[in-house]
Amino acid sequence: MKKIILLVLSFMCMGMIGANGQSKDVYFIFDSPKQVELKNSKAEEIAKNLKLESEDGDVYDAVVNVIDNKKIAISPIEKIDEKLKIKDVSDYKISDYEGNIYVQNESNLKKISKYLQRNRGPVMPLYSVDESVVAESGVAAKSADSNQSAKTSENRSDDYSKTNVQTQGVDEADIVKTDGKNIYCINDGDLLIVDANTKNMQVKSKIETKKRKTLNNIYIDNNKLSLIYAYNEYKDDNYKNVTLVDTYDVSNASKPKLLNSKSAKGFIYESRKKGDIIYTVTSDYFNTKYKETPNILYKRGFYTSPSYEFDSTGIDLKKMIYMPFNPSEEITYITAMQTTTSKNNNELLYMGSSGDIYMSTDNIYISTPIYEYNYKTYEFREGTGIKKIAVDKMDFNYSGYCEFEGSILNQFSMNENDGNLFVAYTKYQYDDKSENAVASYDKNMKKLSELDGLAKGERIYSVRFIKDKAYLVTFKQVDPLFVIDLKNPKNLKVLGYLKIPGYSEYLHPYKDNYLIGFGQNTANKGERVVNDGFKMSLFDISDFNNPKEVDTESIGAKGTYSAIENDHKALMFDERRNIFAIPMYVTRLEKKLDSSPIVPTFSGVYVYDISEKGFDIKGRISHYTEKQQASAKYDVYDYERQIQRSVQIGDNLYTVSEYGIKVNDINTLKEIATLEFE
Repeated sequence: MKKIILLVLSFMCMGMIGANGQSKDVYFIFDSPKQVELKNSKAEEIAKNLKLESEDGDVYDAVVNVIDNKKIAISPIEKIDEKLKIKDVSDYKISDYEGNIYVQNESNLKKISKYLQRNRGPVMPLYSVDESVVAESGVAAKSADSNQSAKTSENRSDDYSKTNVQTQGVDEADIVKTDGKNIYCINDGDLLIVDANTKNMQVKSKIETKKRKTLNNIYIDNNKLSLIYAYNEYKDDNYKNVTLVDTYDVSNASKPKLLNSKSAKGFIYESRKKGDIIYTVTSDYFNTKYKETPNILYKRGFYTSPSYEFDSTGIDLKKMIYMPFNPSEEITYITAMQTTTSKNNNELLYMGSSGDIYMSTDNIYISTPIYEYNYKTYEFREGTGIKKIAVDKMDFNYSGYCEFEGSILNQFSMNENDGNLFVAYTKYQYDDKSENAVASYDKNMKKLSELDGLAKGERIYSVRFIKDKAYLVTFKQVDPLFVIDLKNPKNLKVLGYLKIPGYSEYLHPYKDNYLIGFGQNTANKGERVVNDGFKMSLFDISDFNNPKEVDTESIGAKGTYSAIENDHKALMFDERRNIFAIPMYVTRLEKKLDSSPIVPTFSGVYVYDISEKGFDIKGRISHYTEKQQASAKYDVYDYERQIQRSVQIGDNLYTVSEYGIKVNDINTLKEIATLEFE
């Protein structure tokens, strides 16, 4: 009898256990890409019809890549809390997969569009670009030192302001640039090249923008002027979004010579420049093909969305990277363009959107906001994903991805130091339970540490990373400035903090031991805290444990603001002379009552001297006439005179608006010359 029982148990075990010792029904948590090693099946056959099944019998799809004849890699489309197994497949081994997963084929694309249709409803029928819309053309220029533009010379011949950027050696595009000889500015959609010689200040040349093109931003470096355009064409019932980069030789600024015209797929989102290579980040969408009318349908009183599929014509799915839990109708392209030659572009593309962009000297980091609503639990999730792309001149390498609960503020929320990424973010920012955190990730984007619980009930208003320290400003009723030690990425800690009224929305480093905060004054009105004019603060951070506010400067009443609060490129900072200029819109209360209307009193630029002791105003510059300024309503009628940027060349300060350029002595602010654009 015992022998019979043992024999029966033996057969039962053989039915449950494979020869390799693993159960035939291998259940696993599908929280990251996995490698599936098959024993008795061919990878391509399994990949065609692969389904995942939960212990309750629910069936799910996955993005599948064939590695070899016996191995496949799978990546999750949606978050699933249950344990899963591969349906109708036995004898396989599961392990984590560290390589890239690609959309790869139409089968995976259909799974993704099916999920989006089921969970997000209809998408707009936007269309992907045809690679042949704009052909690359041009003549190769003489070779140049690709690192020359990334260095800041200390010679007096280089005595002119540069665009205020986040990373030294990585340029950022702007609407106004100078090379010390000329001023290059976007005006009424065209590009003007203006001679900066005050004795003969004039428009040397004009590069007109053709139809269906919008001039977005510019770069200037070593007599090479690059213009970045958004180009949109409607043809054959299709929208085609293209980003164009035209590069001119401006050695003779009176006669710019087109060197080459290059294009990237999609609509321009952001760009960076290192040496003679421009990196663009652009967005596009799959062509959406509806099986029914794209109108909202109602059947028997229930909402029904039309079924659709993505058309991948002109898109190489084998090169499109897929990140786990990131199904999307959107495509992001990162394109490298060498401006000095006619060499072909190189691109990397992934499925998904793009958010804030940060570029170190070696890597591009692209954030993506994540908004999810769980229809079962009725819970809303707000998160952020960050992709890391290694850059080596024209070559890209996707290096990893991280995801966390919470939202970042802007590009300054990210920073790389010694190969590690540091991120500052706010959790539950739309909730009274909000809190702030700083996290660190290694070179493979694996989480090292998180310092959370900072300033509960508040959110981040500004961030600045400097070497191995992070400076955070949070706000709800007062403005705490936190100093975070990043020296040990595995053990982040608060060194000190300072609480003061108001808040800073942009932090700018000054010398080695100071920070300038640009933001808003605040006032308590009963239970409410309201803005009460513009504020600048100078912080002494030499003692990390005890940061101090050395000096403050207040301007105007509520409604007063500066573009520097949300655009760091609006700041002109002359480090040699310790002078800076910021655009200002200033108001006052019509009467001495909080409820009285606000009246504009000034629109232009404020110019300051700065030292370790604090701020000293030099004066103000405006492009409005005295009569307009006296009317107190001038800016409502004449937006062209609002100053957009300031640039410094030698002892001259140039302020630029759509109206024209005014030149003042940077030391005395005495007016020297004015050029009115036609």
